[in-house]
Amino acid sequence: VLFRSRGFVVSRSELDQALRVDELPFVAKVEYNIRKRVQKCRREGLEVVSLSNDALTRAYDVIACNRAARGYPMTMTLQDLRRMFELFPDRMLLFGILAKGKLIAASVSIALNTRALYIFYWGDLPEWRKTGSISLLAEHLYSYAQREGFEVLDIGISTDCGAPNYGLFAFKSELGAIA
Repeated sequence: VLFRSRGFVVSRSELDQALRVDELPFVAKVEYNIRKRVQKCRREGLEVVSLSNDALTRAYDVIACNRAARGYPMTMTLQDLRRMFELFPDRMLLFGILAKGKLIAASVSIALNTRALYIFYWGDLPEWRKTGSISLLAEHLYSYAQREGFEVLDIGISTDCGAPNYGLFAFKSELGAIA
């Protein structure tokens, strides 16, 4: 109201989705197909690991490959992201999923404050998309948020320049996220 009274106008609005972090396990919040994907990943021996900052280039490459396959650019260069890790070492988190030692999925998250953990980037290699590795990564991030006392796991916007991305919105809703 204050901004509007000063003549500001909304030029574009984005729709964000997040999960409320509470005592319930991740699998209690998600749709059936997400639970099946998580189970499939476990059966296939996929392993979620915390990555050191030395793995940032590999993680960035996986995420960039995912975004390129979907027609989305990376909004930050590797150099800029590396700089972010240098400036905020206690707030930046890097997780990955390994399949027989190979990094197939990764996430970059930011502890915005003591209440909110934000998934800044995440993605899997296109050839691993059908395994549901992002669902396994989401479960891990949710569990991490629970352990660390976060109240919100923000999984980002589901719009592109203000236009809804219905597929992305549906996927995040299946993960238990609310708009």
